[in-house]
Amino acid sequence: MYKALLPLILAGLLVGCEKEGPMEQAGEEMDNAIEQVQDNGEDLGDKIQDASEELGDNLTEAGTDMGNKIEDACEKMKQEAGAADTDC
Repeated sequence: MYKALLPLILAGLLVGCEKEGPMEQAGEEMDNAIEQVQDNGEDLGDKIQDASEELGDNLTEAGTDMGNKIEDACEKMKQEAGAADTDC
């Protein structure tokens, strides 16, 4: 007789497990919220990295431009002073 009831008990347990209770729903909502926060954090990290790379590129370009202007000014001064070698 117990062997005949065992499949019915197992089937009842499986049906009971499929139905979500309030705790399971709350856990699922928390998982979704955590996943969204992680995704937003990754997006923010990507934006910060892109901005810092752009800033680095801009600083490099500005430094090169400044160096070129200093060199041009030096060469102009040497030329006006009548130096034989105007390279700086």
